[in-house]
Amino acid sequence: MIHADRVCFESGSKIREKLGSTKESQKVIRDAIAVLQEMGIYAQFLYLSSKHEKGTQDSYVLLVDHESYLLKNQELLGLNIVLDGTVEDFFESVRTSLGDSAPRIYMAKELLERTLTYALYEMRALEDKTQQGGE
Repeated sequence: MIHADRVCFESGSKIREKLGSTKESQKVIRDAIAVLQEMGIYAQFLYLSSKHEKGTQDSYVLLVDHESYLLKNQELLGLNIVLDGTVEDFFESVRTSLGDSAPRIYMAKELLERTLTYALYEMRALEDKTQQGGE
């Protein structure tokens, strides 16, 4: 049996490694958490996609990639999310994979929120260490 909290922590650490611990990275994470909490998973994916600058591998794309991978993890939810198609294919696969299953939607939201929270706290902890070491 897989421990979901451990998977969220590991995913959050990977996000922090990719994004770094800058103020801008923290803002991206905080904004993503806010949209997720207020509006839900699909709205958060739409938000992240709308903020992405075409042709770049920015923070928003990295978040979508990591979150998609987390939701696709067979041991947790095993959603059938299309990662290598068009944006429309991706959104359609999220919509159909989550469907109307309230427990599945709740679990997916909880996993994403916990992952982003761990990433944010790790960013803050490393930022605090850097500031203390520089004094």
